Amino acid sequence: MIQLYDYFRSSSSYRVRIALHFKNLDFKIHHVDLVAGDQRGEDYKNLNPSAGVPTLIDGDFKMAQSTAILEYLEEAYPQAPLMPTEKHARAYVRQMSMIIAADMHPLNNLKVWKGYVGKKLGASEAQLNEWFMHWIHEGFRAYESLLQNENAAGEFTFGNA
Repeated sequence: MIQLYDYFRSSSSYRVRIALHFKNLDFKIHHVDLVAGDQRGEDYKNLNPSAGVPTLIDGDFKMAQSTAILEYLEEAYPQAPLMPTEKHARAYVRQMSMIIAADMHPLNNLKVWKGYVGKKLGASEAQLNEWFMHWIHEGFRAYESLLQNENAAGEFTFGNA
């Protein structure tokens, strides 16, 4: 059975849970409380040296990073595909995914947002909220612009399936 180490409020963990459910795969969740600092413990860092979530274990195979996990799941379990088959459509979906995973998420995860900007640089709660909202708005502005320009959206970002 697949093992997933995650945190319930982590958007990167959430996207992996969505894929696992969509592909109808059996998996067991192991909760890693990021607020309590569980990810910094030696046991967990042996699983994932980056000290983040998600971490997926499938038999003897172990990996982290949600987008890499999604690609692995797509290749290892091709039933109920997550991606369209046509190469330009696949590239479009990857582009949209990376706006979230690369442009928005890293700036607003606990390590950067609260840990560095808050604790290390001393940002106030109001400044932290301003930081968070700035990067959310920047990312979704780009995302929505691409949705309009590509005219590929349906019920979902790409089509209706």
